[in-house]
Amino acid sequence: MHCYCCHLQLDPVGPLNELKNFLFSDEGQATIVEWLRSRWYIVASGGLGLIIIMVWQPVNSCHNRSWQALGPEIREIQFLQNFEKP
Repeated sequence: MHCYCCHLQLDPVGPLNELKNFLFSDEGQATIVEWLRSRWYIVASGGLGLIIIMVWQPVNSCHNRSWQALGPEIREIQFLQNFEKP
């Protein structure tokens, strides 16, 4: 293989090639499936964490923008109204 940008010859038996061979071999796929089955709780926790982050991020950013869009006088009034007795 050649890197045309720098005109360097790349190592064809390097770590990326070994990783590619491992991931696309039957033995490698069986190892990955075995790992996923034995540690399903890690995969489930990671998936749940990603879902929480994906939901929380837009909600948090929209809340901050709407609060900042208000003028300082309105924010102060709303803040003081929270402490008024009913």
